[in-house]
Amino acid sequence: MKRILLSLSLLLSIAASTNAQHSIKAKIKGAPNDKTCYLAHFFGYNQYIKVDSAKVQDGVLNFTGDEKLKGGVYLIVLSPSKYYDFAVSGDEQSFEIEADTADFVGTAKFTGSKENQILFGYRKFLKQKGEEAEALNKMSSLQNDPVSKEMSRKKIEGIQKEVDDYQKKVIAENPGSFASKVLLANIDPEMPKELPKKADGRPDSTYLFNYYKNNYFKNIDFSDDRFLRTPFIHSKIERYFRDLVYQVQDSVIRDADRILKLSKKNPEVYRYALWFITNKYENPEIVGLDGVFIHLAENYYLKDATWLDSTQRAKFQERVTILKPLQTNFVFPSLVVSDTLGREHTAVIVKNRLRNW
Repeated sequence: MKRILLSLSLLLSIAASTNAQHSIKAKIKGAPNDKTCYLAHFFGYNQYIKVDSAKVQDGVLNFTGDEKLKGGVYLIVLSPSKYYDFAVSGDEQSFEIEADTADFVGTAKFTGSKENQILFGYRKFLKQKGEEAEALNKMSSLQNDPVSKEMSRKKIEGIQKEVDDYQKKVIAENPGSFASKVLLANIDPEMPKELPKKADGRPDSTYLFNYYKNNYFKNIDFSDDRFLRTPFIHSKIERYFRDLVYQVQDSVIRDADRILKLSKKNPEVYRYALWFITNKYENPEIVGLDGVFIHLAENYYLKDATWLDSTQRAKFQERVTILKPLQTNFVFPSLVVSDTLGREHTAVIVKNRLRNW
């Protein structure tokens, strides 16, 4: 009878696993036994959203559920300060991970996930080359003669070129994969080697800045909402406004429009980008940027933010109505006050001086 019950229990377990929409088995050496851990994905740069939980049993975590995982960069969260990231493409819903907490990247093995085999192949190579560069840096710090220091510097440059070439090779060999998109998103625009000359024959010193800014988002696919569940879109947009946008109203509005135009390739990415920029400039720290919020509200929220209900839309309209006349550089509206007899006066016509009592 016990054998029958055991067999029935095993069959039910297999059936549950078979019917699961996602199933990620993680064998993590060093994971604390009997501890409940979480499966989460990034949202923005420094926060994550939990989507599943499992208890560590003999070093193994089984994350299963009846909903498919949306694509993105996911984390196995052992504690708030200890977590390990990997990719979920959205197509691969069932795979296994084996790794050691002492060196997650170096020991990670994936079964059933080509995306992570690609991604971690690169990460292992990067780790190896990083260790080589670190050893050269230490050696260089102990060297006194300029010749030896220059040799170490050139070797480090050579290592960086190896990493760059390997990264480009992985991307080229895996077109269309989520792993290659993630790697591409981490590549900055390649800068021109020579500066064009201005009409007077001198090099255009602003060219490199403008080139970098114009090509800054070249490697981010705004049509792919999987990037919302990575740190990349958030950090890219944040850095763009921090380092590349001149903080005056016209410039901010122009660059906000540029990003929102790019993000309209995907409704969810558009919604996130609009939220991010609005959140940044709704209560600006710099005087004179109050018109940015009004521009975003009038041209986006009140025009095509289909996710707003009538109450939310009315609140945006109310804020615009209040704030628009009060913008920096606008003439302040007439202030009307009533005296003790109920007669109305404006501040402009009140000429009596204050009396000293």
